[in-house]
Amino acid sequence: MAHRLSAGKEPQPECWLLVEWPADADAPVKSFLSNLPPNTSLKRLVHTTNDRW
Repeated sequence: MAHRLSAGKEPQPECWLLVEWPADADAPVKSFLSNLPPNTSLKRLVHTTNDRW
């Protein structure tokens, strides 16, 4: 994901891109951005995403 940077502006905080792509699908079916900490486990990331949406 690209962010447009302007002079004098701080870059946006890093975030996770979580994509749901079932094995039987031709393309991803859902995508989410998350600002959970970098040490978040994949299990926790998926659980939190599913709880919110």
